[in-house]
Amino acid sequence: MRLSITQEVGAGLCFPFAIMRYLRRMENFFVDIMLNEEEVLKLNEMVVDMLAKMIDIYGEIGADGIGFAEDWGTQEALLINPKTWRKLFKPSFKYLIEVGVDALQLDQPELMGVERLAEGL
Repeated sequence: MRLSITQEVGAGLCFPFAIMRYLRRMENFFVDIMLNEEEVLKLNEMVVDMLAKMIDIYGEIGADGIGFAEDWGTQEALLINPKTWRKLFKPSFKYLIEVGVDALQLDQPELMGVERLAEGL
């Protein structure tokens, strides 16, 4: 007897921060974060709405999972001040998690500590 498991996985998508910095170019987006918070919040809302619709579409076509990618930092620190991150971006991440996104950093487990990662599994 042969067991066959098939999973349908949606294409890798970027999360809001990556999409916004590609749209605006990184250096412009960092200036926006510092000087144009309201515009950043508007753009973030538009991008999150688009991602939520994409998640729904993948669900409708039967995807078992969707791969997302986001990069918030260097080897030593976040790309932006943590206080600014909480103010501008944390709400959208919370929302995306509520609609079913689970996240796990696997490409550099040594940054979080393998033991810490294992605790959540």
